[in-house]
Amino acid sequence: MYFSLFFNNFQSFTLLRTPMQLKGARRGECPKPLASMNTSCVNNCTQDNECPKNKKCCDTGNGQKCVYAVRPGFCPSSDLPHDAGASQKPICPSDFDCPINTKCCPRGSTQDCLPLLKEKPGRCPDVCDPKSEQQCSGDVDCPGDLKCCPGCGQKCMVPIKVMHAFPSN
Repeated sequence: MYFSLFFNNFQSFTLLRTPMQLKGARRGECPKPLASMNTSCVNNCTQDNECPKNKKCCDTGNGQKCVYAVRPGFCPSSDLPHDAGASQKPICPSDFDCPINTKCCPRGSTQDCLPLLKEKPGRCPDVCDPKSEQQCSGDVDCPGDLKCCPGCGQKCMVPIKVMHAFPSN
């Protein structure tokens, strides 16, 4: 996020929180930074144009680094065992190696282009904690597979798997 300052005649300023398009900015979003306790962060870049063509300069929680950009949305859950596809090479290293409306998702021990979901898979448990504070406003605010669930506040919770029944022929 970049900020602009505008001064008026009263010698005060207004801070606008609008993203500004920088020259050389690349498509896609930065992945959500990981929480880090490391106090010796190193910045390897300051702008996208300092990174290889298929990467963006993003805050990783340990400084600015060149990483693969991501498309908004989530991967479907992968119920494949970790060694499934062990002999296969990844089909995609990043979301932008996949067709539109798909993401590069883990599938066993490889990665494949799969249809993206607007929210994380599964459903929220029917739980209400009256002391719960709002932790999230959407699935994107929750780490890993946790979903942002309503019920006496918004809270990141382990979702309940939803089984899909397919008609048999």
